[in-house]
Amino acid sequence: MEDIGAEKWDRRLNEDIFGPISLPVDDVIQRTHEQLIDCAKYPDSEALDADVRQLLSTALAQSDAYAQRMTRPGINYATKLPRVRCELRRRTKSLEESEAEQCALKTDRSSSGAVSSCDNVNGLTNTSGYLQ
Repeated sequence: MEDIGAEKWDRRLNEDIFGPISLPVDDVIQRTHEQLIDCAKYPDSEALDADVRQLLSTALAQSDAYAQRMTRPGINYATKLPRVRCELRRRTKSLEESEAEQCALKTDRSSSGAVSSCDNVNGLTNTSGYLQ
């Protein structure tokens, strides 16, 4: 094994320990492709050829999980997603402070005396009960 080079050392060691790797031949791969595409002729796994079934055995064993029911009987699930209220968005103090600063800048710029939409920011946040 000394004369095979460092790049092939792992492959040769693996072959010495476990034996040569048996890869499916191109004919089996081609037949697997053809049989998986032709669903009318091969409706289930028993209709597949033996070597094709053996090649797909691990995938077929794991495919049973897709047919299982995801919900459990007797458990009530929500009929729709929860409603998002706009005042719940202002949960952190830093977000509230940054919005207050933006509103202050808008009111300073406008200086027309009209009531801005930012006047109610603190009222919404304090009534929701998320900040102390």
